[in-house]
Amino acid sequence: MNGKQFATTSMILGIASVPWIFLMLLLMGTNAGNEEGVGLALLGLAMGILAIIFANKAQKKDYVGGMRTAGFVCGIIGVVINGMMLMYTLQYMASY
Repeated sequence: MNGKQFATTSMILGIASVPWIFLMLLLMGTNAGNEEGVGLALLGLAMGILAIIFANKAQKKDYVGGMRTAGFVCGIIGVVINGMMLMYTLQYMASY
């Protein structure tokens, strides 16, 4: 794969890692939202981590562009927020 393909993959995964956060927020009000919340947080976390990895691979292939940057930034946002939501959900489940 060349740098542009890594950057495109990074951007797609980075952007895809963010909507899981909002879906988790919608599910939090329901009783069933706790178990699904863990799965959604892990899915978003995995996508964010992969986005960061592919953005770094694109940079190593000397690709400089907006797709790599967008994937990297969205990946970081996805990892941080999904990680916080995962910790919150696990803490909530442990208290009951």
